[in-house]
Amino acid sequence: MRFAVFIDDILKKECICILDELDKEGSFTFDADSWEDAISYLPDPDPSSRIALVCLPIHAAYLTYVDSIDVVAVTEGHYDIESCSEDHLIKLLYDPNGMRKKKMLNRELTSEGHIYDIVAGNLIVFPDDSPMGIERAYDIFGKGQVFIYDKDKKDIKTIRCSPQALSVLRENNISIIV
Repeated sequence: MRFAVFIDDILKKECICILDELDKEGSFTFDADSWEDAISYLPDPDPSSRIALVCLPIHAAYLTYVDSIDVVAVTEGHYDIESCSEDHLIKLLYDPNGMRKKKMLNRELTSEGHIYDIVAGNLIVFPDDSPMGIERAYDIFGKGQVFIYDKDKKDIKTIRCSPQALSVLRENNISIIV
């Protein structure tokens, strides 16, 4: 896979994403066999930092090391931690009141193929420590999503979009299609 290192707008630090999903200029690009291999391209972390996927609404996720200050910056200081229903080893940090605060919809949370909640606002995903932890977390949360509400069925569906489609949606501030 081809990856890119870039400076994140929120954290102001180096992060890694898949090159095809980068929507700004990268610092440099490189090839790696997996996300696990790609981590070595990040600067050595502070001992209190953990590897995490940062998921912003209608953006592809990116990988970086985060500490408690970064968590406050990404979640604006309001967050709960919970386990992902699909994989109880993955921990999620997000603002549980994001919907009430009318933040943009971000990622669906599913159990047995059914949406049980939707994260509104920014999300931090802490993968488990297994060799495939980051790969598994990226499979679940890596792609940006668009939410479609069907008025007749009173049902919400999600679509995982290409980086180009997400870029158009971001430019037009669209997170829900009604």
